[in-house]
Amino acid sequence: MDDQDLEARLRAYRPAAPPAELRARIVQPPSRRPPLAWLPAVAALLLATIFYWLAADDRARLFAQFPATGADDTIELHLENQP
Repeated sequence: MDDQDLEARLRAYRPAAPPAELRARIVQPPSRRPPLAWLPAVAALLLATIFYWLAADDRARLFAQFPATGADDTIELHLENQP
C-alpha cells in the first residue's frame, strides 16, 4: 500500500458537514427566535446568585458565634490543653 492508495481510502471517510438548517437557525435575527429561549439561562443565574447569598449569610452567622482569635492565642490555647 502506498501513499496514494491510503489517501484514496481516507477520502471515503471525510467528516460530514453540519446540516444546512443549522446555520440558518444560528444566524437568524433575534426577532425570529422563540421569545423565552433565554429563560433557562436567567433562571440558572438567579438560582446561583440566591444560593451564593444564602451560603454567605449562613457563613457570616456561623462566624459571628465564635470569637475571633489571633494565631498566637490559638497556639497558646492548644499548648495549655496538652497533658
